[in-house]
Amino acid sequence: MAHLIPLVARLPDAAVAWIDALPAQSERRHEVKAAPSGKVNWARTRQQGWPPSSFHTVVRERTPDSILTSVFGWVAEELVSIQQDATRVASDVDKSVRPELSAIRLAWESLQTTDGEFTQPDREDLGALRASGRPWLGLADVAEEIISKRAHVADVARELLLPATELRGALFHLGCLGEVLLALRGQGWGISNLRPIGIGSGPIFEAHNSRRTLDIWYEVAAAFRYYNSRSPYAQALEQLGAKGRPIGADIGIFESNERALLLECKYSAKSEYVLRNGYEQAVAYMTECHTALAVDVEGLVVGPHGVVNGEAEVATSVGRISLLAASGLEERVAKWASANLGRERHALDGRSLDRD
Repeated sequence: MAHLIPLVARLPDAAVAWIDALPAQSERRHEVKAAPSGKVNWARTRQQGWPPSSFHTVVRERTPDSILTSVFGWVAEELVSIQQDATRVASDVDKSVRPELSAIRLAWESLQTTDGEFTQPDREDLGALRASGRPWLGLADVAEEIISKRAHVADVARELLLPATELRGALFHLGCLGEVLLALRGQGWGISNLRPIGIGSGPIFEAHNSRRTLDIWYEVAAAFRYYNSRSPYAQALEQLGAKGRPIGADIGIFESNERALLLECKYSAKSEYVLRNGYEQAVAYMTECHTALAVDVEGLVVGPHGVVNGEAEVATSVGRISLLAASGLEERVAKWASANLGRERHALDGRSLDRD
């Protein structure tokens, strides 16, 4: 229903507008009557004998154009059915176009002359509709949209299942977080939920086994304050007398002050945005983290499957950084988590990371 609303909104909101817009076509019919009326065919009447006992007449009737009426009836029936189905799910989904839909329904009911079913219009019918001007041009758009959606049911289902555009990036981030949790759980780590996302400060999950504990962050920028450390970027802003928040990756896994795995999640169909922008941000976040939070830092730039093809890994002065599709994330996280933590405990600037 939603995809039709902008098109239906351009149609007349009064039934009389449709009825008046229907051009009439003239039909001639021969009738035999007991008395002369209208146009009499005297030649045929005389052939039956004289004086005549009946009269052959020609009756001319004006009826609505059959093509326009047929297409209008088909669209009206389709819209009534679509409206009924849609309002069962969301009662107000048709609110903005109820006058237009009501006008179509009332005009359709007044024009019905047969109980037969209307057939789906073909390209020629729609061409005739467009050639008839307004409001038929708008009705042709509605008809084409209905036909297109009916022919591509799989595409319609995909549109309905896909989340709203403005939510897709955030949902991709959450999906990547889910892959992280699945990877750790698959390696035998116990997972504890510490707080809802966006509520309070600190990691949102904790992973633990018999020997080790991992802090799992969603929005890593808050980790600096939580671990009593300072972001180099925030320090630079202070020196300028400017205000700003620390910067950080979308997702982070920390093991004490020793190791950190940072995930920069990029959802886009544009590979340059995912790879170039993701790489630039990941390197910046890794530098911040290596300077103030962890000795051993690794970064992952994660993009949608199909936008990122394959996997690449390079070494930088602050740690390894990989570019990969979300489909390979679980394996990479599992590999990182299974690595042995060195016996020697390192500290940044001679200090360990203390939690608030």
